[in-house]
Amino acid sequence: MQLILKKRRVSDGNLKFTPIFLELHQEIIDSIAELINNNYEINLGKRIAKINDDEEYFINKFSDIRILRGLNLILMKFYYEHSHYSHDTGYSPEKLRIQMYKYFEQNKISFILPKDKENFFLNYSEETNIVVQNLKKDLFADHSLFKILTRKKQNEQVKDPPLPKMIIYLYNNEIIRTLLNRSYWIDFDFKLENVNGTLFKNLIFLSKRLGLHFESNNLNNGAVNIRILGPQELVGKSTKYGKNLNILFLKNIDFFVSNNLIINLLINFFGQKREIFIDLSILKDLLNTYTRDISDIDQVFDSKVEKKFNDIFKILNKNWEITREPIIIENGIIMIPDFKLKYFNTIVFMEIVGFWTERYLTHKFRKIKLLENKYKDMILFVDENLKFPETKLKTFYYGKNMHVTNFIQFLKEKYETPYIKENIEKLKTDKTSIISSINKLSNKLKSFSFLKLVEEISTFKNIETINALITENYFDDKQNIRFLIAINARIIINLDIIIELQNNLIKLSEQKDNWEGEELLKIIVDLNLGMDNGHIRIALKILGCTWKIKNLVQEFILLPERFNDLKEISRCLYF
Repeated sequence: MQLILKKRRVSDGNLKFTPIFLELHQEIIDSIAELINNNYEINLGKRIAKINDDEEYFINKFSDIRILRGLNLILMKFYYEHSHYSHDTGYSPEKLRIQMYKYFEQNKISFILPKDKENFFLNYSEETNIVVQNLKKDLFADHSLFKILTRKKQNEQVKDPPLPKMIIYLYNNEIIRTLLNRSYWIDFDFKLENVNGTLFKNLIFLSKRLGLHFESNNLNNGAVNIRILGPQELVGKSTKYGKNLNILFLKNIDFFVSNNLIINLLINFFGQKREIFIDLSILKDLLNTYTRDISDIDQVFDSKVEKKFNDIFKILNKNWEITREPIIIENGIIMIPDFKLKYFNTIVFMEIVGFWTERYLTHKFRKIKLLENKYKDMILFVDENLKFPETKLKTFYYGKNMHVTNFIQFLKEKYETPYIKENIEKLKTDKTSIISSINKLSNKLKSFSFLKLVEEISTFKNIETINALITENYFDDKQNIRFLIAINARIIINLDIIIELQNNLIKLSEQKDNWEGEELLKIIVDLNLGMDNGHIRIALKILGCTWKIKNLVQEFILLPERFNDLKEISRCLYF
C-alpha cells in the first residue's frame, strides 16, 4: 500500500508526519461506489485490457492517484481476481505450446512467415483435431492481456457488489498495517487510571512472546510513556520486527482504540526515517469494526481463587469499591495487581500469590520488594502451601478458606474507622444536608424514586459518603426510611440493571398479567443481566412488584409498605 504523508505540528511544537486516511464523506463513498460499479461489476467476465483502458476516468475522482491505486489494491485483494479463460481445447496453454514445439521439431520447421501462419494453424488443427478458433484462443490464454475479471471464490455467491464503507475501513486498516510493517518502534502515553489493566496485561504478555522490547517511563503529569520496539532496533538495525509490531497492534486493537491513544511510530519511508503521528480518537470510527466489546472484559479471571475472592468480597463488603487488575508503573517496573480497593481517597492494592512456577514466584517477589517501600498499602494473599519469602507488606494466608471476613475487618480497623473519626464533623454536616433535601423533596412527592433522588439530591451521587453515614448509624430517622432503602438497594444492585429489568418487565406485562414465579425467574435469568436468583428477587421487591406485574409503573417507586426497616433489605440477600 502506498503511503501519503503530510506534515503536522503536534502539541509539543514539533513537526511530525501523519498519514492520509479515507474519511466517511458522502462524496468519497459515492466515488468508491462508482468505481466498484463502473470499473469492476460491469466488467465481470471481461478481459483486463478493457478495464485498464477505462481506469483513467477515475483518476480525477480522488485527490491523489495513490488513493485510487490503493482502492484498486483493496478491491483485488478482498473481492476480485484475475482468472484465465476457460480452456475449450481441453489443454492448458503451457501444454499446448509444448505439443506445438514438438510438432515443429518433428516436421523440422524453424520458423513461420506471417503469410503462412493461417495455413500452419489449419494443418496443425487437422492433425490434432483441435478447432482452429479454440487453438488460437487457448495457446496464450495465460498471458496477462487475456485474463478476465471474476469475483473471488468466497464471494461468488454474493450477488451485491462490496459496500463502499467497508472498502474505506479496509483501506484504512491496510494503511495501519503498512505503517507498522515499516516501523522501528511504537510509542504512546496514557494515564494509569484511564486504562483497563486486563487489556494492558495482554499487551505486555504478547509483546514478550513476540520478542519485542518494552520500555516505560513515568512522566511529570502523572502519565506514563510506553515504547515497544524490537531488540535490534536498540542499535539502529533495520525494521526486522515491524511485522511483530503489526501483530501486536492488531491483536490488541481493543486496548489502543478503546483508550483513544495517540500513537507515534518511527518508520522507514523510502530509506529515510519519518516519525508518524496517529490520533486513534479520530481514527477509531474509520477502522474496520472488528474490535471486541470490552464491557465484559473484567469478568474473565486468571484463576478460580481470584473469582472466589471477588464474589465473596462483593457480597460481604459494601464500603469499598473493587476493580480488577490496576496498573502500577514505577521507574521501569510494571506490576498489575489482582485488585484495587478504593474507600474515599484511600487506595489499597491487593495481590493474590497462588500456586505457580518457581520462576514466576521469584519474579513476583522481586517486583514486590522493589515496590514495597512506596506502595505500603499493598496487601498480599498468599497460598499457605507456598514457601513465599516474607515482605514488609501486610500478608494474609489462605487455604480452602479465603478468610475474607478477617480481611474486611482489617480494612475497617485500618482505614474506615480512622477516616470517620477524622471526618466526623463533615459527615454530620452531610447528614443534615441530606435530611434537609429529603424533607424538601417529601413536600413535593408522595414517594421517592432513584432517578428523582439522583436528580434533586446532589449528595446522593456520592455513594461513599452515604455509605459511611449508614455504616456508623448516623441515620435513625424513621421518616427517612425510604431514602435509606433506596441507598441500600443502590449499593446492592446497580441502578442501570434495575432499570433494564424494569423495561423488560413492562414488555412481559403486555403478554399476560400473572406469571408463575419460576417461569418468570427463568425468563429474567435468560436476559443475562448478571444477577443470580437471589438478586433478581431483591430487584423485584425494589421495583415494588410481585409475580403480578401488570401494574408496574414506568418509573419504579420504592413503596414503604414493602420495607418496614433496613432488616428487610438484609433478609432479601439470603432468601
